Amino acid sequence: MNITATKKDTANVLITAKIENADIEKNINKTAKQLAKTQGVDGFRKGKVPVAIIKKMYSKKLQSEAESEAINKIVETAKKELDLKVEDIIGD
Repeated sequence: MNITATKKDTANVLITAKIENADIEKNINKTAKQLAKTQGVDGFRKGKVPVAIIKKMYSKKLQSEAESEAINKIVETAKKELDLKVEDIIGD
């Protein structure tokens, strides 16, 4: 992931990042594995659902979750890079 964070003024920060497909795919796989352990699907015992079935059933939700997780990681990295304090942040 390539992240650039700059302060525009005392109240605003500009974050530019490029999210790689590999990062999104890694997040999808991680979330699908976690879901496979807890999700109950007809024809499979609870916790024994194959990851491929989970990916097929919940592909849009997994994609959305993976993108959200990547964006949150970018924001957290930028906060650390700019050494922002929690009390200085109004919103993300």
